[in-house]
Amino acid sequence: MKARTLLLVCLTAAAATGCLGLGADRAAPPLPPGALLENPLFLPQGQESYQQVFHDVYRAVDAYFPVASSNVYAGSIESSPVTTAGFWDSLRYGWWDTYEIAESSAQTIRRRAVIRIMPAEVGGYFVDVRVFKELEDLPQPVHAYAGGAVIRHELPLDATMGTAPVAGDCPGWIPIGRDEALEQRILRRLRCLP
Repeated sequence: MKARTLLLVCLTAAAATGCLGLGADRAAPPLPPGALLENPLFLPQGQESYQQVFHDVYRAVDAYFPVASSNVYAGSIESSPVTTAGFWDSLRYGWWDTYEIAESSAQTIRRRAVIRIMPAEVGGYFVDVRVFKELEDLPQPVHAYAGGAVIRHELPLDATMGTAPVAGDCPGWIPIGRDEALEQRILRRLRCLP
């Protein structure tokens, strides 16, 4: 019984610092609650090679986004855009930020990550993590059926076919900044990788 209690206390303490399964060669000191990590984050190389650092960064990004392209030689990883569903994505992203969850619940927002790995002069690598947010821009609400049979006068008739042209099928996206809370979550995961 004492062993289980001790194990539970140790796991709770490790989870509070944000690092489970730290390697001995890259052990990071615990962060105080609410502390922000620098972006770009410095990762000491130690015994690891660049390939291992790139692999660790790839795994950390892949935990949150599907990777669209990666280039080991350029040190870049880019994800595919992911449309987030707010409250329903809180389990996938781990309740990363209350404001971001509420914002994504009220409107259609997609996120994509762009990561750059740069060598440091002191031995190691800087990892720059950027998560961009985009708001969906629709000409009208998706399920607005009222007035669908009414002839719209703002669209000119096509003289050759005699029908009104169809509005664009591919909606646009408006950039609305970065999701710094999710960036911090990815940086914390990178900091804790063995």
